[in-house]
Amino acid sequence: MTSNIGRSVVWNTVGTMYYYACQWLITILAVRIGGYSLAGYLSLAMTITNSFYAIAQFGMRQFQVSDLEEKYSDTIYIGSRYISIFVAFVTCTIYLFLSHYSNVELACTMSYLLLRLVEAFVDVYHGIDQKNWRFDIIGKSLLVRGTILVLGFWIGLELIGDLPIVLLIITTLSLSIVIGYDIRYTKQFAEVKGTLKDYKIKRLLLECFPIVIFNFLLSTVTLIARDTLQIVEGVERLGVYASVASPAVIIQLLASVIFNPFVPLFTSYYLEKDNKKFCILLAKFILFLLTLLLIAMIGARFLGEWVLVLIIGSSIRKYMYLLLPVIVCTVVTAVIWLLSAVMIAIRKTKALLLCTVVGVLISWASSRVFVERYSMNGVSYVIIFSGIVQVILMLVCCLYTVWRNCDEE
Repeated sequence: MTSNIGRSVVWNTVGTMYYYACQWLITILAVRIGGYSLAGYLSLAMTITNSFYAIAQFGMRQFQVSDLEEKYSDTIYIGSRYISIFVAFVTCTIYLFLSHYSNVELACTMSYLLLRLVEAFVDVYHGIDQKNWRFDIIGKSLLVRGTILVLGFWIGLELIGDLPIVLLIITTLSLSIVIGYDIRYTKQFAEVKGTLKDYKIKRLLLECFPIVIFNFLLSTVTLIARDTLQIVEGVERLGVYASVASPAVIIQLLASVIFNPFVPLFTSYYLEKDNKKFCILLAKFILFLLTLLLIAMIGARFLGEWVLVLIIGSSIRKYMYLLLPVIVCTVVTAVIWLLSAVMIAIRKTKALLLCTVVGVLISWASSRVFVERYSMNGVSYVIIFSGIVQVILMLVCCLYTVWRNCDEE
């Protein structure tokens, strides 16, 4: 088991980090090829679709891989994904056409939404792969699709120059990899066809409903803050902020890909009432994130300007004051991801939802004030402020649940 976990961490880390590095790289290419305005359109599309990707995924990955008692079959998980993807597409379309966005912003966002829906579709198969410790399938898929993303974006913008069309081409190529590789290899050890007729689908969706609302609301915290910046100061300023913020996301990803293979262990320790191992594992990951924050802050202080100027250009130099707050809000969000996965593993989904509602309310109430007072840095301050409150509430809930679990022994 130890060797399996080690190999899984390597495949998961390499594949996921590469894919999301490619996602970050296209934001840099957007600045380099199309300028801050095009980067702003891409950033807005990414931010909006994050919320609806949460609906498409339905918060099910952590629930799926921690379903150690096989309460729901693979066919039910796949069938439920058909439904959630359809709902995400419809709700996003309605939201966009009822909002204040321009035709260009609508086209970019709808095109990027389709790419995110492909990611949500393959995610359910990756959940099956993870439960069977086949992270090699996940890693190879992410490596190929990440390469297609970057090359397609770069070549497409240079030759076509139309962002929505380029995104549609990338989506088509990505879907072909999912069908030709992911589903094909997962079929060797699991059922890959979903069902829409089993009554358990409704039960699964209802059980995961608090999780999807959590994921939607968590992304909404960032959407509210960034959308406020776009309204108050314009899409170009949003493009500047996104260009500085995008490299910092690597911190979240590093924490996430290292942590994800261990999610079933939290469920196992909790079911076995081994609260000592549970708490030790949680403490180790929190300490890891705090160490990561310290390293990132030191690295940003001495190397941040050099790196950003190298990859974006000298025009970014005057915005270096944005970097340190961005790093802090990134790590705070990573802690929220960690604690949310733990709460899902121990099935405290309703409490998780309540904690996130508090964060959204804080973001909604404070975004305008922070952005008008601190400009682009106000976005980071909103996320930090609301995030710290969420972390405190979630940590208290986790520790109380574990204590109660011990008391019932």
